[in-house]
Amino acid sequence: MLALIALMVGLTAFAIWGGPLATDTIAFGAGKYLSRMQYLSAAFEKFDGNPFDGYELRGLTVGDKKDPAIVAVRRIFVAVDPEESWRQRKVILRGELEGLRVTEDRLARLAAAAQKEFFPSRKASRPDEEGLPILSIVTPRSFTASDLSGSRGWKVERLNVEQPEPDKLAYTLELDADYLKERIRLDGTFAVAETGRPERLDLRLRALQSDVQMQASLKDGQIALKKLEGTLLGASVTGSASIDAAPADPRIAADLTLQKVDFKPLRKWIPGLGASTLESLQAHIAGTLARPTGKIALKNGDIAYQKYRADNVEGVVELNGANVQAALSANLLGSSLSVVGSLGLTPDAALNMKATIPSLALKHLASWFPETAGAGLDGTLHAELGITGTLAQPRVRMLAHLPRLTVQKQYVVSDIAAKVFVSPTELTIENVSANVFKGRVQLQGTVGLTGKTPALDLNGMAERLDLGSAVPGGTVAGTFHGKFHLKGTAARPELALDSRIDRLDAGQFGVKEVALNVSGGREKMNVEMKGRTKRDAPFGGGGTVVLPLDRRRSSLDLRLDVEKMDLTEILPHTMKFAGSVTASLLVKGSLEKPHVSAELESEEIQLSGFKIVNPKGAAELKENRVEIKASIAVGDRRPEIAGTVDFKKGLKGAFDVTAPTVRLDALDPSLAGVANGRVSLTVHSEIDGSDISVTGQAASPLITAAQVPVSNVLIPFAFRQNKVDIPDGQFELGGGAFHVKADGDVAKGTYSVQLNGKDIDLNRLAAPFAPPAQIAGKSEVSFRGTVRSGLTTLVQGDGRIRVRDVVVDKYPGQLAVTGKAPFRIQHGNVFFNVNDGEVFVLPGSAITAWPDDTFFHFVSFTGTAWKRARTLPKLDPAMIPKDLLQRGDTVYHMFVSGSVNMRVLNGLLGGLGAVMQAGVSGNVSAESLASNFLQKFIGGSLAAQFRDFDLEVSGKNYGEFNIGLMKFGGEGSYADVATTDWTEDAGQKKTYQRYSLSYPLPVGPDPAKLKAKNRNGRKK
Repeated sequence: MLALIALMVGLTAFAIWGGPLATDTIAFGAGKYLSRMQYLSAAFEKFDGNPFDGYELRGLTVGDKKDPAIVAVRRIFVAVDPEESWRQRKVILRGELEGLRVTEDRLARLAAAAQKEFFPSRKASRPDEEGLPILSIVTPRSFTASDLSGSRGWKVERLNVEQPEPDKLAYTLELDADYLKERIRLDGTFAVAETGRPERLDLRLRALQSDVQMQASLKDGQIALKKLEGTLLGASVTGSASIDAAPADPRIAADLTLQKVDFKPLRKWIPGLGASTLESLQAHIAGTLARPTGKIALKNGDIAYQKYRADNVEGVVELNGANVQAALSANLLGSSLSVVGSLGLTPDAALNMKATIPSLALKHLASWFPETAGAGLDGTLHAELGITGTLAQPRVRMLAHLPRLTVQKQYVVSDIAAKVFVSPTELTIENVSANVFKGRVQLQGTVGLTGKTPALDLNGMAERLDLGSAVPGGTVAGTFHGKFHLKGTAARPELALDSRIDRLDAGQFGVKEVALNVSGGREKMNVEMKGRTKRDAPFGGGGTVVLPLDRRRSSLDLRLDVEKMDLTEILPHTMKFAGSVTASLLVKGSLEKPHVSAELESEEIQLSGFKIVNPKGAAELKENRVEIKASIAVGDRRPEIAGTVDFKKGLKGAFDVTAPTVRLDALDPSLAGVANGRVSLTVHSEIDGSDISVTGQAASPLITAAQVPVSNVLIPFAFRQNKVDIPDGQFELGGGAFHVKADGDVAKGTYSVQLNGKDIDLNRLAAPFAPPAQIAGKSEVSFRGTVRSGLTTLVQGDGRIRVRDVVVDKYPGQLAVTGKAPFRIQHGNVFFNVNDGEVFVLPGSAITAWPDDTFFHFVSFTGTAWKRARTLPKLDPAMIPKDLLQRGDTVYHMFVSGSVNMRVLNGLLGGLGAVMQAGVSGNVSAESLASNFLQKFIGGSLAAQFRDFDLEVSGKNYGEFNIGLMKFGGEGSYADVATTDWTEDAGQKKTYQRYSLSYPLPVGPDPAKLKAKNRNGRKK
């Protein structure tokens, strides 16, 4: 050490008297030396000066090899006072320091590097070892520093140290600084010995609303704080202290008194410090450093930091030379806290402390932990913390008991108890248990603390947890059991969870015999699940979960399958679904951004009376909505369905269906053989909770119904709340434009229908039937009625058919009926009623001839035009009404009347036979049979004579024609009533038809006009 000092002094002297050559030589040599250091890193930008003006060092940085600029100085200036140095026979210096920057958290590294570089084997000096009298060789006269700062918020604007008297090592001190923007000023005097050790100081400190004056001295091992008075943090402070360092166990004595302390000024230095005060602090310490005695008393302190607060902090700490006895108390969260016990002052430092919270209301936790405010915690905690062992090997015991805890005013956890032991090597959870949801949960095990990471060996269990108690509202019922084992380390834990749910009912949905197993560690978790739905549909699945540990992204690969689950298990009863589905739920992606999708398939689903065949679909969860794509089988087509279901505000969904060219019988099997063709559907559906609405349209270029072609079909429709509406359906039939309107209740099966058709071309209408005639004319149709569906379909309503300008030409038997002239109708009206499978032509229905027509004037008709065939009950015929026996299977039964030219009627009857014969054999030679018969027996009739007639016709089908009554009126007729029976002769072969006509002939006078006499000769 002496050699190093001598070298430094020699270099200084060399620089003083050596001039520029010396400074350049020193700069070069210093640079070479600094570059060769093994642990330290030091460099400077420039070193120059002269003996008269002083020497300046610029751009100095000092650090270690990893950080070469832990300390940086912009400028250091040193000058020698030659005259004074010569007079005192030692070097008298004045110095300046400017622009110091320090990174405090790295100073330890700098000190360690310097220790290794300069003092690798230095031994600690003894306390009584005298230092070198360095100030007898080099003495600073003055020192000035400015612009000094550190990374932790301190800054020195100016530091000035002056030696007023050259012959005395006494100095004046002035310091202007700030810390975290709080002004600090220190001024006064101090004296030092030639070794640099302080001997006396008299300083005044002003900062943080404090103004403290202190006087202290050090002499012959005696350190005495003679005076300490003033204000500290706005409070009065007085005190004194002394240390006798001469003995092996230095003696101490100290007294300190503080009154009415307000810690508000410290808020600038301690962010988050709240309103904190202390009424008084008194301390009296005596004895020795190893065996102190005395007492420290606190009274009425309030401490607040951020959201934490302790009130009425007070107590006494006593030192008896062997132990520190503490008895402290405070109020925390409305509960009292007491800390009592002792700490031994012997080398083993035995501990025996106990902290007790007798009753802490959990509702007050919200003031410290706002996140618990929404939990609605209610209960009282009793806790006790005991610390034993030694300061080096403490053992902590924690006991807690919570008789009853209420969460959200509905969940109740009772009899919560915890017993935990902590030692330097192990944390032992002897028992943590509670009664919850009518069951019990427990946790036991140990956590090893000796390794680099804690070792885990924990077991947990849950018994008979009532799921109905866990879910409010009483909508869920079931029982849960489970247990887990956690082993491994905190860095690499391994979990094994086995759980089961015996039964879970949630409204109409329910599962049973559910088993959930989870196993694995930080690499990945394996999940397995299986069970059955309430209606015994099996489900199961599993997969892996990778947790986001060690900067690794999490990942999910899970799948859950269910087979043929009844839709009524998961959908509200208000949604009229029926059927079962087989589905798969897939969860992939990561915990941060999971990708959830599903696939489902069904053989058949019925929705509010509509049948959906073989639906297949896929769904994908995106944030708060599900995107769905599906298809269904409709005959030989699979229409596509696309839509979304939004869960953000309840259950809302929207779907679009496109079904091009679908067969009619695929939409409704009852149309098979009745209607042929294909229809294209576009449908938009919306779901809001259990409310379903559908809008769309059906379109087809051509549909054939009962051999009648229906073209350009366009039927818009809407469905909502089980109500269906067709606002304006359109189609073309026989060249005429038809409009149909309908609405009804699907749930009740009642509908109202309105149909109107105009400008119907009868020729085009009849063309598909290939009639043996030429037909021309126009027609209009209207119908208004109701339809009721159920086990059978009931149609009721009224309608009207209007015809005009009808011409029938070139029909079989035309020569016998009208000659070469066609049969013409000026106009006609058919009023009809439809009721329960029967079409009844109403009175007033008639066709009218043109005014100059020679064939007929008018024909009116009424009666049953069509009736669904009925099967008679299998009973004794004597028990069945005669009219039902006679007419129960009649399809039509009409009454016809009018005014007809008899020639036309003759020809018509003959032509009728010809038509019937033609329908079987194509032979029309029998047309003269009836005509000749009538000409013979209805003599006297003029060929151009019009006669009124009444005709009754009926049949079991339209291939059968029975005339039950024929009446003719008018002048010249002697035949009033004719009964005819046109039947097929069952004994003949089907190659031709035989017709018979029976007509009663009057012989002699009319019996009704005869006047008979009785035996007495009187008339009767």
